Amino acid sequence: MANEYKLSATLIAHTGDVRGSTSCPQTNRVVTVSRDQLGIIWSPLSENTFTVSAQLQGHSRYLLSVCWLPPTSDFPAGIIATGSLDTSVLLWNPERPADPIGVCQGHSGAVCCINPAADSSFVTSSWDATAKLWSLVNTTELVEFKGHEASVLSIIYSRANNIYVSGSADKTLKFWRVNGATAQCTKTIPAHTDVIRSLTIMTDSTFVSCSNDSTALLWSFLGEKLMQFHGHTSFVYSVCSITPTTFASCGEDGCVKVWNLDSPEEPQQTISLPCTSVWHVHVTARGDLVVSCDDSSCRIFTSDADRVAADDALVAFSEQVTAAEAARSSETVGALKKADLPDRSALSRPGKGEGDHVVLNHNGTVEAYTWDGANWIFSGTVVDAVEPDYTFTVELDGKNLKLEYNKGQNPYDVAQKFIHKHNLGQHYLEQIANFITDNAQTPTLSTGSVPEMSNPDPFTGQGASAGSYTEPPARSPSTPLVCNKTFVEFRKGKPQSAFKGFSTQSAKQPSPISVDELAMIERHLASPIKAPAEEYSMAVGVVVNALLTWPTPSLLPALDLLRIFLLDVETVPQHLATLKQHGLDALFVSLFNRPDIHASENTFMMLCRSTANAFRHGAVLLSSETSALAMQSMLELTSTKDTLLLAGASLALNVATWLRTLAVSSDELIFCELTCLEAVTKVLELLMASSTPQISPSQDEARFRSLTALSTLLAGSKELTAAYGTKSNASSVLSRRPVEGYSGKDLALEEALQTHLLSA
Repeated sequence: MANEYKLSATLIAHTGDVRGSTSCPQTNRVVTVSRDQLGIIWSPLSENTFTVSAQLQGHSRYLLSVCWLPPTSDFPAGIIATGSLDTSVLLWNPERPADPIGVCQGHSGAVCCINPAADSSFVTSSWDATAKLWSLVNTTELVEFKGHEASVLSIIYSRANNIYVSGSADKTLKFWRVNGATAQCTKTIPAHTDVIRSLTIMTDSTFVSCSNDSTALLWSFLGEKLMQFHGHTSFVYSVCSITPTTFASCGEDGCVKVWNLDSPEEPQQTISLPCTSVWHVHVTARGDLVVSCDDSSCRIFTSDADRVAADDALVAFSEQVTAAEAARSSETVGALKKADLPDRSALSRPGKGEGDHVVLNHNGTVEAYTWDGANWIFSGTVVDAVEPDYTFTVELDGKNLKLEYNKGQNPYDVAQKFIHKHNLGQHYLEQIANFITDNAQTPTLSTGSVPEMSNPDPFTGQGASAGSYTEPPARSPSTPLVCNKTFVEFRKGKPQSAFKGFSTQSAKQPSPISVDELAMIERHLASPIKAPAEEYSMAVGVVVNALLTWPTPSLLPALDLLRIFLLDVETVPQHLATLKQHGLDALFVSLFNRPDIHASENTFMMLCRSTANAFRHGAVLLSSETSALAMQSMLELTSTKDTLLLAGASLALNVATWLRTLAVSSDELIFCELTCLEAVTKVLELLMASSTPQISPSQDEARFRSLTALSTLLAGSKELTAAYGTKSNASSVLSRRPVEGYSGKDLALEEALQTHLLSA
């Protein structure tokens, strides 16, 4: 058996998670990149001591990827390439790293992987669902690899086979051939059961993939699966080849595992780390492992006795690991007692309905799963759980049932979910909601409406749609920030007026909707509760098809109908599965991606309202990528129209609220948080820029919802607070315009946010 890996050095200088590393084969220098927006070059002072020799400063967002590219005639020491959440790749001369020597712009999402390619080129992959081949000579884009349906998290180039392989969040591997300026996908393989995170080349004929499904797989470049490696208990984030027969993997279970192809049944070695997320593992030319961790540290492990750390450093590291393992295996996670949770055998029983959740204990790790209607889907590792504010024992249908409620939740939302969970009759809704209101000291629900004609709806001419909303209680500046738990909705409007507009627009299309289909939609709008489920499905299908095929100027009434259809799920829960079948997530992606979607303020406003209503159902209908796209689209707003800003603020609030319901974290969700933060800031900036002589009720409500969204995002997140605090106008956008018309309900939020930013 080969010598075991032991700690060699600990690199400490970053102030955020270390997300990746690379090294120079000739000089043994190491480069690390972090969420603190820095790259750091580390130079060896001895066999196990490194010092910071340079900082790479140039990116405007946190860094995700790095690669030390091979030498060229102009740069004999090679070139360092860094990829960032700011969507760019910066190139650096390691001998003179004060400023980047090149910039590669072309991705529209975070650059999460960089690898060498053919001579004088390199390849990148991104959250924008593409990969790109770049020239090192002039930093131009040579080829785009397009075809994945979700983020491309890794891409490799096999020189021996002249083939590229990409791995994606859509769970597939794609094999590509490049011919001139074109990339042709020659094969697509459904490779893993969850997101594919990383790829590494083993030999001229094989490579390894890893996934959120906790496995690593060995493949041939012909697309044949050769071996499986099971051992991780959570997401596997990164793999790297050590020798033609050994590789290392790391992930969310706080360890690095070393595998040997000769004995794939179990790892050759497990290296435990004093952290939870081990983001990346890299092998140096000397065979050492460089490990990037979420505790702001990077650690180097070696199998060479000459490079092992001193005894006192080994003892200190062992003590850190022991303490971390004790914390991970403690008896509770937040308010959850591990001993009370079922094991994975609970997954043998189907869920009670789509969106049902189960939390279980697997070897000391608390895992969350969601029922998608057919299978349990792994949601992530639970790292915290909060005890509910109220727990009631309710006797219904001869059963004693536990009802949990948190302050700030909508009692009707809680009651409806309680009914679904226990298969109770819908007639209990009002009774349960009233019980919560009477026994939990719940504040009365405010509609958040504005006077009927103060901001007319662009389609009906009536009062604008406004969502129901529970106002947080007044808080002193010293109390924690409000973390909202209630989704806002747009309920008002006239369905028959929306239908009339829809019929009018249909008549203008090359292929008008049939009379029978229009009549079916009209019947459903007149009596949505009594309408058959098949009729609802067909009506939704007609509207979705119109939204996909009609020109943007015709979309307003169709979006209004979709907004209404999304509300029908409240009274007929079975409609949720129908909405999912019609692919609303892909629909919203196509709508927000339309180049002319901002041409009409009213159309974009209605798109925001419809999307906001979809968030009542969270991840069942919408993905984090769609949410981030919606927030990115809001950054293009230039209008100060109050109804538009209210719609945008409401959508941002729902995105923020949804993000805070998740007990897991991922790169995609972090990107969504940051983009939502920017969108909220944009709305506040536009509210400040308004030239109206006084604040309208819609502007007042938009400001209140924006501040609530901002508070929800920043509450409990030091990283987001730091990101927001770096904005030059962070404090000024929280201030009011010096005009009349404010209701005053925003004051406590403003003061709490200002205090929070000052204290941070």
